[in-house]
Amino acid sequence: MDYTRTTFLDTAGGPTSGTRARTTAYCVIGVPTLTTDIPSAASVTFTRFAVAGEAYDRRGSSLITYSLAKSTATLAVDLTTGQIRATLNLIGTANGSDVSLGNFTIDGAIGESDAGISGMGYVGSAPTPGGTISVNGGFFGPQGKEFGYTFSQSISTFPLDGSPSELVFTMVGTVTGAR
Repeated sequence: MDYTRTTFLDTAGGPTSGTRARTTAYCVIGVPTLTTDIPSAASVTFTRFAVAGEAYDRRGSSLITYSLAKSTATLAVDLTTGQIRATLNLIGTANGSDVSLGNFTIDGAIGESDAGISGMGYVGSAPTPGGTISVNGGFFGPQGKEFGYTFSQSISTFPLDGSPSELVFTMVGTVTGAR
């Protein structure tokens, strides 16, 4: 990508911080597309994609960390309505084995004031527990030549006995692309 970069921050709490929690944050940065510099076509489809990220699964007896590098994505933009439609097929790889972590359909909008992207993604056609992700990002370079967004999903347990909820699954990452 010429106008878009991704980065991440991975921190872990320690004995002096009072917590052992780990925080992983992904970010998309770049040369933003000016809102006055949009393509003249009514619709735009992106053809090159890169997905990066990790998933952390504690639903079993031990923590499994998955790379999301084998995942695939699509993005189509309707400039007459300001809407986006994307797909994100998340494939987790751990210890040489691949597992499907969900095939999400994302509907969202373009921010008129900043050429940003925001939306929600669902497995199927409606929100379900564990089947929803959020995305936020924007367009980069002249006439929105590139795009990038972050995505995240978290699943927690909510015990009926009143004990504290516990985060058992989370996915975070980025999708970038160009046309």
